Amino acid sequence: MRRMLVLMGAGVAALTVAGAAAQVVAFATGSSSAGSSASSCTVAEETLAASLEALPILDARPDGATLRGGRETGCDHDDALVSAGQSYDLRGPRTGVLSFYRKAGLREGWTPSPDGGGDDTVCLVRRTGGRDVHLSVWFIGSEHGRDGDGYHVSATSSLDGGGRC
Repeated sequence: MRRMLVLMGAGVAALTVAGAAAQVVAFATGSSSAGSSASSCTVAEETLAASLEALPILDARPDGATLRGGRETGCDHDDALVSAGQSYDLRGPRTGVLSFYRKAGLREGWTPSPDGGGDDTVCLVRRTGGRDVHLSVWFIGSEHGRDGDGYHVSATSSLDGGGRC
């Protein structure tokens, strides 16, 4: 029995080493998909998504806003974009939300994007890690299949350095 457990332990260790080696090869070549099958991001895109996910502006929120779910990341291969975002429920009026993010963004080095933003959106851009990252803020509500009123903050970029609002 003890001999079988030792052999099983050696087999698990070998599989773990093989899996780690495959991840290193995939990262070095950029040719393999990693991460969840739902996101279908490559290893390089997963790394970019993690850097976007860590941006402090995604955690900033005005009074009356509470988290709605967890952080969302994803890859859009049609447009070659990687994004990370956070949704918030909003108790109270929408007034002040967009100005909050404009001011918070300017304090963190974001500038108004040439793409602009509409009356109900914010669109800012910042150079981060050699890439343009676009920050978007827009309102969501029951018309989008969710209960209550809220908004979404999203950071978007791509491996070649572009993004969009």
